[in-house]
Amino acid sequence: MKVLVIGDSCIDKFIYCRVERICPEAPVPVLNPLSTASNPGMAGNVVVNLQSLELEVDIITNKNNITKTRFVDNRSGQMVIRLDENDKCERGKFDKIDYSLYHAIIISDYCKGFLTEEDIYFISRSDPFI
Repeated sequence: MKVLVIGDSCIDKFIYCRVERICPEAPVPVLNPLSTASNPGMAGNVVVNLQSLELEVDIITNKNNITKTRFVDNRSGQMVIRLDENDKCERGKFDKIDYSLYHAIIISDYCKGFLTEEDIYFISRSDPFI
């Protein structure tokens, strides 16, 4: 089965930290980084999940690098702060895609500018099985 995922994607970055005290200048935790992990996020996460089901997956997504960095207290697992970088992207182009090559089309829209409601309507009307 071949699936097409269309949508905005990012890198989800996690910085696991030790939090042992509150900053003396402001009521915020002082973070001591211990380890870092990252993985595809948003539409990229959908692709990874579909691939884990052994499906053949193509993706049409933004070209810029949106990064969502989460600073996580290692002890509690609680996210302390999230930093988003390059949080918008250019609108995609969807008129030259051969939708008949796919058994399913998944739209994964996170409202970052890659898709509009008109694009979603166009894509859904372009599916040869409708």
